[in-house]
Amino acid sequence: MGNEEHDINSNNSEDSGFSFVKEKIKPKTRKRIKKILSVIGFALLAGIVFGVASRVAFLKMGDPVARLLGIEQASAEVTPEPTGTNRSTVTFPTNPVTPSPSPPSSTPTPRLTPTQAATGDPDPSGSASPDVTQEPTDAPTSTLAPTATDAPSPSQQQDPDDDGGEGGNENNPTMSPIDSYVSMVAQMREVAGQVQDSLVRVYSVTRGDNWMGESIETKQELTGVLMGNDGVELLVMTDYTVIAAADRIEVELDSIYDAALYSFDKDTNIAIVTVPLDVIGKTKADAISYMQLGSSEELYKGEPVIAVGRPNGYYGAVEFGFISHTGIVSYITDGELEEFTTDIYLVPGGDGIVSDLKGRLVGLIPHADDETENLNRIIGIDSLKSLILRLLNGGGIPYFGIRSENIPEDIRTEMGIENGIYVNEAFAGSPAATAGIKKGDVIETINGETIETVAQFYELLLGLEGENELEVGIFRASRPDEPRSVEIVTLKVKE
Repeated sequence: MGNEEHDINSNNSEDSGFSFVKEKIKPKTRKRIKKILSVIGFALLAGIVFGVASRVAFLKMGDPVARLLGIEQASAEVTPEPTGTNRSTVTFPTNPVTPSPSPPSSTPTPRLTPTQAATGDPDPSGSASPDVTQEPTDAPTSTLAPTATDAPSPSQQQDPDDDGGEGGNENNPTMSPIDSYVSMVAQMREVAGQVQDSLVRVYSVTRGDNWMGESIETKQELTGVLMGNDGVELLVMTDYTVIAAADRIEVELDSIYDAALYSFDKDTNIAIVTVPLDVIGKTKADAISYMQLGSSEELYKGEPVIAVGRPNGYYGAVEFGFISHTGIVSYITDGELEEFTTDIYLVPGGDGIVSDLKGRLVGLIPHADDETENLNRIIGIDSLKSLILRLLNGGGIPYFGIRSENIPEDIRTEMGIENGIYVNEAFAGSPAATAGIKKGDVIETINGETIETVAQFYELLLGLEGENELEVGIFRASRPDEPRSVEIVTLKVKE
C-alpha cells in the first residue's frame, strides 16, 4: 500500500509538473503568433503604400519615359473618334518636295573677259559690264586642237584611289564622272522612294468557278495613288477599266482594307475608290503621304523623269528615262488630253505614274491590255487636274456630247471666223445632238464667253454644277445667209 501511494504521489507530482510546463508555454505561443501577424500586417501595409506610390509615379512619368525610349503609347492605336458624315472639300496636297535641277535656260550665257575669268567674279556689282559680250553658248570657244602643254602634269592628276579624305581632294575638288553619276542615281532613287510612299496596291477581286465547279476568287493588281481624304474616307485614284467589273475592291496599306468605288470617268479611265478613315485608324491615317501634282505643260524634251508603280507589270518597279516628245493632243468626249512620250519601256498590263525630279506627278501611265496600243504615250496631268478634283469631291461629270478639235488659224481665216472649235461628231441622244448641233458646226461661244480651244471648252464644262442650260453660239458654213445661231443645250451628268 505504501508503495502504491508513493507511486501515485509520484505520478501526481509528475502530472503537476507537466501541467505547470504547459501553462507556461501557452502564453509564449500567443505572443509569437501576434508577432508574426504584426509582421505580416506591416508587410501588407508597406506593399499597399509602395504600390500606390509606384502607380502615381508611373502615371506621372509614363509619357516622358515613353517618349525618351521611343515607345508608342497603347492609346495611340485606339480607334479614333467618329469623323462625322460631313465631307470636307478636297484640294490637291502640297507636301514638301525634293529640289531638282532647273531646266536649261534659252538665254545665251555671257562670255567673260580674261580678267573676269581669272577672278571668278563676272560682275560683283550686279550691273552689266561693257567688257561682257553676248554670244550664243553653242559658239565654239576655240578651234585649236589641244597641245601637250594642255594636259595636266602628273602632280596635278588625282590618284583614283585618293578620295581626299572626309573633306575631299583640295587639289581637285570636283568629282569624277563615275562618282557624279553614282551620286545622281542615288538622288533619283531617293526621289523615287518618296513617290512610292504615295502609292498603294489596289486589287480588283472577281468571283468565279474553276474546272471542278468550286468557287474561287481572282485578284488583279493595280497601282493606286493616294490623293487625299475628305474627313470621312481615304481617296485613292486608280484605273477604272480593271475595277469596273470587280465583285470586290481592296486597297493595301499596311494591311488590306475593303474599298468602294466612289466616282469614275470612262473616257479617261480614272476611278476614285475610298476606304473609311475610322477603319484605318487616326495614327495610320495621319502618317499617309499624299501625292503632290506637278505641271506637265512645263516639261521639255530631254528632261529626266521617273516611272513608278507598275510600268513593267510588277508593282514597286522604278524606271528612269527622258521626255522624248511633248505637245501631243488626243480628243475625248467634250475635251482633249495632253500627252507626251518617254524612252521608258512600258508593257501591256502595266500602269503607274511618271514624276519629275521633285517627286511630283506629271503624267499617268494608262492601263492597256492590247499590245497594238501605243504604250509609249503618257497622259499629262495638267489636262486632268480639273477632272480629278471633281471626282475627288464626288461630283458628276457634265455631259455635252460632242467630239471636237481645235481649228488652225489659217483654216479659221478661210472660214471667216476668229475663234471656235470644230465639231467632228455629236453623239446620238446627247444634249448637243438633241439641241440640233451636228458635225461641221463650229462652237464660237458658251453663254457669251468666247471659245478658243477644246481645252478651254472642257474646263468651262467642268466648272459647272448640276444640269445647266447653256446658250451655245454656233457657226454653220452650210447656211451662208444666216451662218450664226444660238442653240440651247441642257447638260446632263455623264453616266
